[in-house]
Amino acid sequence: MTTDSFNVDEIRNKVISENVLSKKIIDELQDDQLKMIEDCIVNEVPQWENKESQKIATYSNTYRYLLGWEWDKAKGLTSLKNSCEWHATIKPETISLSNTEKISKQGHIFHHGFTKDGSPIIYFQFRKMKINAFDDETAKLRLYNLVYWTETCIRQMKPGVTNSTWLIDLKDVSISISMAKNLKKMLEKLGENYAERLGRCIIVNPPWSISLIYNFARPFLSNRCLQKYIILKNAKEQTKRISEFVHEDDLLVEYGGKSTYKFDFEAEKKIDDERIQKLSSSSSSE
Repeated sequence: MTTDSFNVDEIRNKVISENVLSKKIIDELQDDQLKMIEDCIVNEVPQWENKESQKIATYSNTYRYLLGWEWDKAKGLTSLKNSCEWHATIKPETISLSNTEKISKQGHIFHHGFTKDGSPIIYFQFRKMKINAFDDETAKLRLYNLVYWTETCIRQMKPGVTNSTWLIDLKDVSISISMAKNLKKMLEKLGENYAERLGRCIIVNPPWSISLIYNFARPFLSNRCLQKYIILKNAKEQTKRISEFVHEDDLLVEYGGKSTYKFDFEAEKKIDDERIQKLSSSSSSE
């Protein structure tokens, strides 16, 4: 089918029927963008050899990858295809806390609460990270642990919410060049397979090196990307700024909120084991 034959109203209704993207996002989609999404799904995706990956290329997922590549169809479609194949192969929804226990039990990454606009919050407290190795096996576990929390947040998202908020605490953290390179590699892999899943990244207690790196990279980042990152250098600024996005009941006490939540690995693992068991039972019955 040619894009000239596409009916934008019909495409918009298909996007709405998925009940994933917000009304604001859908209303702001231009006709040529809607047609590009439809062109990918109708003309391009069916040509993929991996049938399972085709099922993952929904309207909302296609939108996220095209948006991530600023509506460059060739790059967005290639990225979407690679990601859908990764999801079809890895099946990240089956990754559990038990799978990544060596890393996840440290409790340096966890989900708690939501922002005022409904975005799930992932906390990163790197001072709790006791395992500093980055061999292949450990690096894989680190990635899968982050994938686990990303998938957890996606399951928590209500219709209209498509991304999460990260609150990264770098208090008492010394970032070596080796650590920075390995973290960059992990985050790039996550970004490749979860395009536009990060809505906002708030960094608190940053060492001087972070500000230096950020200022160096800033000229090379798009305005849309820059708007996602907020670096807060002092406690007073931290509390005031974070409260703009997060209700105090959802924000941990140490960041100026009222929540006394403490990550309990065993409790979280028990809940997740039940989820995996239900998922396994569901798959067996199909």
